[in-house]
Amino acid sequence: MKILVDGDIIVYRCGFAAERSLYQVTTPMQEVHEFDYKKEVNAFIKEYGGNESEFDIVRHRVVEPLGYALQNVKTTLSSIMERLESEDMIIYLTGQGNFRDKIAKIRPYKGNRDPDHKPQYYEEIKRYLMENYHTYIVDGAEADDALAFEQNLFDTVIVSTDKDLDQVAGMHFNWVSDEKYYIEPEFGAELLWKQVLMGDTTDNIQGIPKIGIKKAEKILDGLDIGEMKDAVMEVYQDYYEAEGREYAIRHGMEPLDIMNENKNLVEIGSEIARQNISVHLPHTNVSSVTDNSNSVS
Repeated sequence: MKILVDGDIIVYRCGFAAERSLYQVTTPMQEVHEFDYKKEVNAFIKEYGGNESEFDIVRHRVVEPLGYALQNVKTTLSSIMERLESEDMIIYLTGQGNFRDKIAKIRPYKGNRDPDHKPQYYEEIKRYLMENYHTYIVDGAEADDALAFEQNLFDTVIVSTDKDLDQVAGMHFNWVSDEKYYIEPEFGAELLWKQVLMGDTTDNIQGIPKIGIKKAEKILDGLDIGEMKDAVMEVYQDYYEAEGREYAIRHGMEPLDIMNENKNLVEIGSEIARQNISVHLPHTNVSSVTDNSNSVS
């Protein structure tokens, strides 16, 4: 079985696992205390008997050596291959450009995220993956899209903790929960249209206001794949031709335009993604990361 790994998730999870917070608290009496967690700070202030505004609280970022982060990566990938009983593994990393940035007219795609919120060793981990594993760079789209295009229903498995990838039919494996499961095409399609209805606050995508998971499930209940689009389109038309009409006019879009934009943003492995994606081997002209870390064995 060919293992298809969401490399972006590996970079972030293994990178942040090499970091921790240290809270330094100075009391009104100028006593200094240190805590690992904010809840410990809160408990200390409560026990001390005072208001948080009376304390000087400084959060420090403590980063372990690079070798610690790289060992996290190696251990994680080795355990994935062992669990899935295969060494045929390909890792995909998001590279430059993303068509979603260009087609997002209503709100900036992922515009609510802090672009600087990355692990300290973000670049080093990516380079380590590129130099030590079968890794591809995905330009013009996202690594998720490449995973979707490579997935088939017989001899591949997508490895990620991102539940959005459950749009993609076939075998999946979440190494954190140690859960291996199969997604039927009908389930994947229903998840896609649920997201179109609800939007995705994580990616700064607005769907239909006041539609949550329960309402979305009710709208799609009992429908086959071919009927889901029409049902969602009807909801968009009902809302944006009435209560949401001012919103649609402000953006110069018809209800169908808004629905199509949202669908193109949330759908993984769409036709527009296929038209824009470029997958290639990395071009690395730098010394190996492993040369700088003797702790990775």
